[in-house]
Amino acid sequence: MIHSPLFEEIRNYLTRAGTDKQIFLYVPYIKTSTLEKLIDGIENKIIIITNWSRKNLRSSSSDLTLYPFCKERKITLYNNEKIHLKVYSVNLENMILATGNISQHGLMQGGNVELATFIEEISIDDRLFLEQIRSESTRINDEFYEERAKYLQENPPISPEEEPLTTPEPITKDEFLISALPMTRDISILRRAYDRLNQGLSPNDDQEISDCVYHDLSNYGIKLGHSQDEFLYLLKEKFFAHPFIQRIDQFLTPSGQFGQIKQWVQENCTDVPIPSRRELTGNIQVLFEWFEKLGDGKYGSDVPGSYSQRLTKLIPDAEPISEKYDRSYRKKLKETVILGLKRPGKTIDQIKLERTGADQVRIGGEERDEKQKEYRDSPIWHYKTEIDEFVIKELNIPDEIVNERFPSRDDFGQFYMDIVHEISDLRNAGLLVDWNHGVGIWRLIENVTEKQSNATIKTNVVLFSVAGDAALNHFVQTILKDVSTTNFPTSDMKKFPKVRMWGSIDRATNLNRSKWSRLRKGDILLFFREKKYVTKMVIDGTEDNYDISKMIWGEKIDHETMNVESRPGETWQLIMYGSSENVTQTNVNYQDLNKLLGYKEKFMPTRIMDFTIVKGVTLEKLRAKYGSVQKALESIGL
Repeated sequence: MIHSPLFEEIRNYLTRAGTDKQIFLYVPYIKTSTLEKLIDGIENKIIIITNWSRKNLRSSSSDLTLYPFCKERKITLYNNEKIHLKVYSVNLENMILATGNISQHGLMQGGNVELATFIEEISIDDRLFLEQIRSESTRINDEFYEERAKYLQENPPISPEEEPLTTPEPITKDEFLISALPMTRDISILRRAYDRLNQGLSPNDDQEISDCVYHDLSNYGIKLGHSQDEFLYLLKEKFFAHPFIQRIDQFLTPSGQFGQIKQWVQENCTDVPIPSRRELTGNIQVLFEWFEKLGDGKYGSDVPGSYSQRLTKLIPDAEPISEKYDRSYRKKLKETVILGLKRPGKTIDQIKLERTGADQVRIGGEERDEKQKEYRDSPIWHYKTEIDEFVIKELNIPDEIVNERFPSRDDFGQFYMDIVHEISDLRNAGLLVDWNHGVGIWRLIENVTEKQSNATIKTNVVLFSVAGDAALNHFVQTILKDVSTTNFPTSDMKKFPKVRMWGSIDRATNLNRSKWSRLRKGDILLFFREKKYVTKMVIDGTEDNYDISKMIWGEKIDHETMNVESRPGETWQLIMYGSSENVTQTNVNYQDLNKLLGYKEKFMPTRIMDFTIVKGVTLEKLRAKYGSVQKALESIGL
């Protein structure tokens, strides 16, 4: 234990920090003169979280001069009016946990009787706890400082003895700081790091990467203990629900060049001083990675012509799809796309010569995927426009469908997106390889048979929870019971006199549309309730139909119960349907399915994990072992 006075021990600890280490001070009451002595000569980056409540400043427990002092020395200063802990830490790797504040009374000779202890290694949970405190704190800037200075001018000082008992003001988190953006450059690195943390290991051997991982987990409030599927689901949900990310998403109308997005972030962030565009380059690179990798096919990046990288919203939000056209071509679309990819292709250099004008894409001289170099001069490569033209010719697609456009787009419509989805399915199934991800040039893997292609792509397995009241009511009324299609307006479902049906809410933040758009005839839905999978449904198709959804299920009214933002008129318009013959009641323990899929023993698709699509890699393993996904499910009674 360290006995008072604490000043020398804490200062010696901080001065021994390597120059590449950051210093963190979580101290509620700070006197500027004492802080100046404590960090004199220390050139490390310093981050301070303190309690700058109005009453603390008014009673002189904290100094108003602290902000100008920190600003001059480029020290990052945060306000958190709930903290009372005193932590002096080097890089959040170890720390001195103390009772003394940074003041004459707290640290110096002749002050209070204080105590401290050195903690040699901060545990993973404790680091995440400290990172979470910083994430929930408010950055003190010129505007915040001026507001507090004005308050002190208008309110006379009081002694600590006269301090009124007050409830801390709720923390208003500034969501538009650069520090609110993600930092880990590669999602796969973040996922591996999360696994390591769950095993009690350091997230990464590289300190900078570890810092980024801790930042992202605390920034999005993700705790340890989740399975990989749960972690990925939560990461997607919290990333796309973040106000900063939602504003960037709105800026994509429907796309944005790298420089444009960088400029927008610079103009809309609340950092003081405003970061330069050069400083933001890394942040925007990370944003591109997260949008594309977490967007479930909703976003894509490419490099048009000689311009910089571009991020595009491939699936516009709630785009109405015209039902006046015959879309029966979809039944043969998959096999036609595969047929086009199996034809003799072209070399990379040949494609470079063909892709000119508006369709030109900078393919790149330095291949990002080293494994593809040996195939560069092989005539096996294909690209989007070529496949589009092949499909149009083979299936005799009429001009009105080819030229159809989404209301928010003047460059593509539903037919274009139908082919994008088929290409994405092939990629997700591991049957298609990109030349450079994002440039739209691919090849099929070698020795892919037609049977293998069809079997691999055909079946998705989706887990749905029916735990909530609304979900249970829908389940009983439209999955366990027939729904007559007699009064339905124009709909593909009318080919059945009666159907069983399920629906999902379409919101940009829940990614349901991008998941739903991947579903095809033959996909399997499993319904979960009270620790059992109680029903299996093999779907005959999907349909986006607001009117029928509202007719059958009405509008969503349980927003408060489900803790989601209220939106009038919202209904479960992303419909999945099938005949009654394709619905089977089951009674399978959830742990049996977890074992089959390789999930953690206690994984359950509760409300937070609703609409869970089982990964293609997992299903491929089942096919290899059992011959088909259906046979694998039958092995446990599904």
